[in-house]
Amino acid sequence: MENARLDKAENLSSLENEVQKPRRPRSMTTLKLQWVAERARKCRRIKEAIEQGTYAVDSREVAKALLNVREEDLEG
Repeated sequence: MENARLDKAENLSSLENEVQKPRRPRSMTTLKLQWVAERARKCRRIKEAIEQGTYAVDSREVAKALLNVREEDLEG
């Protein structure tokens, strides 16, 4: 009876160790797919806004994208 309890406790602790293992880093392929998916969602939102006539261009965002700068750099 005592041995059965010990075996069960050992199995539970080994299962806990397996569950708590750190995740492996994401591959570049996964990161690229996430980026592509986000870009597609953004394009879809913009197209829908254009079709509805509610799209307004933010000139600061356009300037940041063209110049490849951060918001803080535009302030100065």
